[in-house]
Amino acid sequence: MYKLDIKANNIKGEIMLVKDICSKEVITIDILADLKEASRMMKINNIGFLPVTQDGEIVGVITDRDIVIYGLANERKYVKDIMRQKLIKIDAHATLKEALKVLEKEQVKRLLVYDNKCFAVLSLSDIIKSEPKGLNTKIYETIKGILKDDVIILNPEVDTFIL
Repeated sequence: MYKLDIKANNIKGEIMLVKDICSKEVITIDILADLKEASRMMKINNIGFLPVTQDGEIVGVITDRDIVIYGLANERKYVKDIMRQKLIKIDAHATLKEALKVLEKEQVKRLLVYDNKCFAVLSLSDIIKSEPKGLNTKIYETIKGILKDDVIILNPEVDTFIL
């Protein structure tokens, strides 16, 4: 479990909106694809998260961790067999503070961003890169280094993660 404790304003003191800091390019994978293809897409695009589509609509999500834990470890072959169907969303016009509450409540690292339809993904990396006010410079640099490949390393003995 991690706890996000960041002021939701930028360094100028302005309220930060999700639409201003999220990654705009959404790379998706079809529900019928195999896990090898999902892994390749993640590697090529240097990402660890793919929304899963069926007939052009997002119906689930899959992470690099899902592929290893639920796919390879259980000898599953297809995205449809291991995807998570619960879509955790945020409105594009929501504040960063609202997004942080959702991330913390759901204990996830990414949210699907919607403005009528899914058009972006908000990740912890996006939040760190936006340099929210109140984030200690030393902590910021450390986390930014850890997140350079969109990976968060947590000590399993610690049950909270405070940015």
